[in-house]
Amino acid sequence: MLALKCFQKMARFPSSDEIPEVVIDHVRRCLELADDVWPDHGSSPSAKAHRKLVRQRQGVKYDAGRVRAIAAVAIRKAAQAKNNPADLINVEIEELLRLRLELLGYTTLEALATSIRAEVNAAIFATILRRMSEAGQARMEGLLVVGPDGKSTFNRLKKPAQRATWSRFREQVKWLDRVDALGDTDAWLEGIAPSKIADFAGEADAQDADTLSRYDAVKQVALLACLTHTARMRARDDLAKMLCKRMVAHVKRARAELEEIRARQRAGSERLIGTYRQVLERLDPGSETSAAGREAVARAMEALTSCAGNAGQVQALGEMLSALVVQTVRAAVEQAGGFAAQLADIEEVAAFHGDAHELLVYRFFKKDRPALFELAGKLRLKATSSDDSVLAALAHAREHSPKRRDFIPLPPAVEEDVPESGIAFASGNWRRAVTDRRRPGMVARRHFEAMVFCYLAEELRTGDVAVLGSNEYADWGAHLPWEECQPKLAAFCEKVGLPDTPAGFVAHLKDAHLSAAAHLDAGYLDNADLVIDEGGVPTLKRRRGKGSDAEAERLAAEIERRMPERSLLSIVARTAHWLTWYRHFGPASGSDPKIKDKLGRYSPAVFTGGINISPYEAAKHIAGVTARELSMVRNRHVTLKKLNAAIADVINAFAELDVVKAWGDGSTVAADGTQVDTYIQPSTVHADTQGQNFPVFALATLFGFDLMPRIRNFKDLIFFRASEKIVYPHIDQLFGESGRGVIDWKLIEKHWIDLMQVAISISEGRLSSVTLMRRLRSNSRKNRIYKAFREVGRSVRTVALLRYLADPALRARVTAATNKVESYNGFAKWLGFGGVLADNDPEEQEKLIKFNTLLANLVVFHNALDISDVARQLFAEGWQITADQLGQIAPYLRAHISRFGAYAIDELRHRPDPFDPLLKEVDFTDVELAA
Repeated sequence: MLALKCFQKMARFPSSDEIPEVVIDHVRRCLELADDVWPDHGSSPSAKAHRKLVRQRQGVKYDAGRVRAIAAVAIRKAAQAKNNPADLINVEIEELLRLRLELLGYTTLEALATSIRAEVNAAIFATILRRMSEAGQARMEGLLVVGPDGKSTFNRLKKPAQRATWSRFREQVKWLDRVDALGDTDAWLEGIAPSKIADFAGEADAQDADTLSRYDAVKQVALLACLTHTARMRARDDLAKMLCKRMVAHVKRARAELEEIRARQRAGSERLIGTYRQVLERLDPGSETSAAGREAVARAMEALTSCAGNAGQVQALGEMLSALVVQTVRAAVEQAGGFAAQLADIEEVAAFHGDAHELLVYRFFKKDRPALFELAGKLRLKATSSDDSVLAALAHAREHSPKRRDFIPLPPAVEEDVPESGIAFASGNWRRAVTDRRRPGMVARRHFEAMVFCYLAEELRTGDVAVLGSNEYADWGAHLPWEECQPKLAAFCEKVGLPDTPAGFVAHLKDAHLSAAAHLDAGYLDNADLVIDEGGVPTLKRRRGKGSDAEAERLAAEIERRMPERSLLSIVARTAHWLTWYRHFGPASGSDPKIKDKLGRYSPAVFTGGINISPYEAAKHIAGVTARELSMVRNRHVTLKKLNAAIADVINAFAELDVVKAWGDGSTVAADGTQVDTYIQPSTVHADTQGQNFPVFALATLFGFDLMPRIRNFKDLIFFRASEKIVYPHIDQLFGESGRGVIDWKLIEKHWIDLMQVAISISEGRLSSVTLMRRLRSNSRKNRIYKAFREVGRSVRTVALLRYLADPALRARVTAATNKVESYNGFAKWLGFGGVLADNDPEEQEKLIKFNTLLANLVVFHNALDISDVARQLFAEGWQITADQLGQIAPYLRAHISRFGAYAIDELRHRPDPFDPLLKEVDFTDVELAA
């Protein structure tokens, strides 16, 4: 029976010493056997017979030779794109399971993956070297030469750009020339999977010049070629990023200048109003200030009456009367400062009366102008849609940039009959800023240039313009072509629970939308919390939380008092002994790390990285560890991918603890669901109020998550209709005016392929979800992917809002889960007491955040075990403890944890007793999520 249960989990028969005692105990209890009964086949023939029976039951065949051959083919194919041995082992396991074959032992599979990967990589290295000229090889080898300043070009290749100041902007343009001059890496690496290039570049990046110089010559040059390739892409990314940041800064300064002008204009407006008041007072017949004017008018009227019929006299008197009026007005204007000053004030007020900051952008743009035009000539830009009007305008600006004239012709018209269609992409304010009615067919050159670069920066951010040869600003449609996505479509859709056709996907979303609206409308009269006023504004009555009872508070206080004192380093070491999460760490090459005491070296690295102190500062507090050792481990042996794998280990182990059932779900530890591969697949993802972005809702849906953020400002949000034909008796006003705010289902169906291509690209690691969200953060006029994500998000968020209003229990769960997330974030921040993220490299910043996440999860896991141990002690003393009471004790206890002081390295050598995940004394049936 034990062999059967193990085979069902492992697809092979483990040796007796591999099976944990807790598993043996579990099977024994399920069979209702005595504690002294132990598993034993009895004899070798019996063991063979038992295995044969298990294979028959499971429908699995055993053929070691065939398994090796099939595994070798699968590994060789996967190794063309994957480099991590664990990934290759997973590929061969999946293929063998698909064919219903019994797996070989892990060490055998690992050895097979390692040897084949080495062969494949050696062939790739040889191919790269063969494509390079001798001069190219010499340039690669020259990267490792240390200059008089003690640094090498290799060292500079690994560094990102610094802040986007003007001087550094020019330096970055020069740096692009330098890295491009190193060689045509596109030709060298043609046909090699981007993931392999990234892994090879990562291995080179993790070394220093001295270490890499001792590599095999062929591998050394190939790794440097990959690093150079990524450096070339990063140089373009950095330049595009700097361009975007500079233009955003210029627009901000223009807006600030506009506010200053408006402040000055208040005084000018008051002067103009004062002058106008004087004019009116002098012209007003009832005003005291116009007494002389009234007398003069009266005399003129008498004279005019007396000379009735004499046309000449009438004309003369009329002119005299007009002169009196003009004289009165002129006196008022001169008294206010003169006509010139008054006209200047009027022009300034008129020019900046609206939100017309566009007229001011050039003031700040002009100092960057030469560098920006030089950059526009170096970067190869491509429109990612059929609308390339911004790039056409950029080409027009570059063509006329050497000229000094103030006005240049309009850019070529997009529509032949509309001359100004060449600038149709611009806003009304920009078009008014660059055109002049007195000069038809022309644009103001300076303002036109500023406008073009503003829109270029915007389209780079939204992905409407791509930079060829870059990474972050590349055409995201090229990350994973649809031809490669299509074979993966059915499996992906099955995994996330979505239909695999455009019509089915739309029907799935539409049905959820209609059902949620119908459910809220049907239950509106019975919904005691919800009130919708005549204006369609919903209001929810606030419910009091049930709080915690006195017994739960007494239990929490007693558990906190009895929690054993722990140092952070001790917690890291103990969990390392139990979970061996450190096994994922090792050199970038994937070979066995040349570290004898892995636990002793990796535990301090995680501890110091998690609290965010540098290796050099950490070495002052940890005896027996040098700064060089810590730096080497953190830089060369730990990557984001390996940290994610370690985090997954902790999350999986945490989920196996009985006490976790009292907390209702796994939200007490953290993971990025798109990057951390755990066997816990969350159905609901909680976020704070900022989680209500439309593309975020869409992305969650594409990955099978139910996104439920804390919704504080739901009154101000738009409820979109699923159909303009349906009218709801009770909740119709939620959706606003009939016929408006209707989901465009045809648009979603039309761009379904784009949505699935993005989702599969993320799942395959070709496109980062972080990069995607960065590109979808702004409203794009023409980005079809943004529009599709926005439309899906509108529907999904509306469904979330409708469910939120309809279900009080859901609102309580959202509040409770969001509080957990915020508590976890506060706990992680408390652990990261080393200071701010000082590194300017985004990847290094993310690595430090992941270190902190891993450390926080380790402490939460250990706290859960300590809480269980204390609960057992209390049970032994006669305490009656329920699951609900335990559910009110969060695992973020801090008082017993020592964060500061000198850390004893000998704590790493103490092997703790095995932990017990079970808490048999507590009944966790029907546990209610504590609010």
